[in-house]
Amino acid sequence: MIVVKDLKKNYNGLDVLKGIDLTINKGDVVCLVGPSGCGKSTFLRCLTRLEEPDGGTVMLDGKEITERDIDATRAQMGMVFQHFNLFPHLTVKKNLELAPSLLKLKDKEAISQRADELLARVRTAIRHTRTATGNSEIAQQGTYTVGDLTIDYNKHQVLVRGENAKLTLSEFRIVALLGKHAGRVMTYDSIIKELWGPRASGDNQILRVNMANIRRKIEKNPAEPEYLFTEVGVGYRMAESEN
Repeated sequence: MIVVKDLKKNYNGLDVLKGIDLTINKGDVVCLVGPSGCGKSTFLRCLTRLEEPDGGTVMLDGKEITERDIDATRAQMGMVFQHFNLFPHLTVKKNLELAPSLLKLKDKEAISQRADELLARVRTAIRHTRTATGNSEIAQQGTYTVGDLTIDYNKHQVLVRGENAKLTLSEFRIVALLGKHAGRVMTYDSIIKELWGPRASGDNQILRVNMANIRRKIEKNPAEPEYLFTEVGVGYRMAESEN
């Protein structure tokens, strides 16, 4: 049984988790449903102590998780990440083959064939994304560089000092869009409508949560950003390259 009481998490003044209460009994199947950036992943990371909460308690089988051995806790409670966590010394295909090979789920030839099928599907999806008129912020080609930050539109990556910032898809789309319009202020509403469609809610809370996560990943000091600036009450602006 997992019992969560008054769980809180704050990022740079932004309350992501505001006193969450939840009880999950043995055998329960529970779905956390909500738009991107509302705190679902943060909540799961706090349960597994990948993030330390700022308040509240998490009890696993009657014992506070901070009082339990962390390895024993994670043996009972794990998390599948929403962004890619690949072994950098292996190719993408080798990463795909690793788990089924170790678990001996199929023979080597079948595993290799399945990996090729998955890679073909990804290539097709990327090709369609780049040419879709409704995703012009992703369809842009090449790179945009300002200071130590580079947006690689071809690889769907943001690099900081040459290192992959490991943004989620939603986070990348926000940065990609602002990079496309670098130097210009984009209103909260225009960003939301561009990325989530004309019927998307005008509530900018989702956008603010995503932006807080982005700044943690790309800025040296999120409180004093070098790349992504907030125009209070209006929107956001990407720093303009001097080149």
